[in-house]
Amino acid sequence: MKQAKERQEEYVYRADPFAIVFRELDILRQDIRDIKTELKWVREQFEHVNKRFDDVNLRIDGLNKRIDDVYKHFDEIYKKFDSFYKRFDEIDKRFIRVDEKFDVMNKDMNERFDGVSKRFDDVNRRFDDVNRRFDDVNKRIDRLFIFVIVYLIGLAAFLIKEFFF
Repeated sequence: MKQAKERQEEYVYRADPFAIVFRELDILRQDIRDIKTELKWVREQFEHVNKRFDDVNLRIDGLNKRIDDVYKHFDEIYKKFDSFYKRFDEIDKRFIRVDEKFDVMNKDMNERFDGVSKRFDDVNRRFDDVNRRFDDVNKRIDRLFIFVIVYLIGLAAFLIKEFFF
C-alpha cells in the first residue's frame, strides 16, 4: 500500500493586541478590589476609634461633673470655714484623697489617649499604604493609556499605508 501524501498547511496565528490591555485591566480591577477592602477596614477602624472617643468623652463629662460636684463641696466648706476651724485637718485630708483620685484618673486618661494616638498612627500608616497603592494604580493606568495610544497610532499608520500606498 502506498502511503498517502501528507498535506502541509500553514496556519497563521495572530496575537490579540487587546489581550495585554484586558489582562492589565483585570490586574487593575483586582488591585481596586484590594484597595476597597482596605478602605472598608480603615472605615471600621475609624468607627472603632470614634466609639473610643465617644467613650472617652463620656468619661470626661463624668469627670467634669464630679469636678463640679467637688467644687461645690469646696464652696460649702469655705463658707463654713470660720465655724469649722476645728475640722480643718480632716478637710485637708479629704482634699489630698480627692487629689490622689484625680491623679489616678488623669493617669488612666493619659494611657487611654496614648492608646488612641497609637491607633491613629496605625490608621495613618494604612492610609499612606493605600495612597501608595493608588499612586501605583494611577501609574499603571497612565502606562496602559500610553500603550493604547501608541497601538492606535501604529494601527492607523498601518491602515493608511495599506490603503493609500
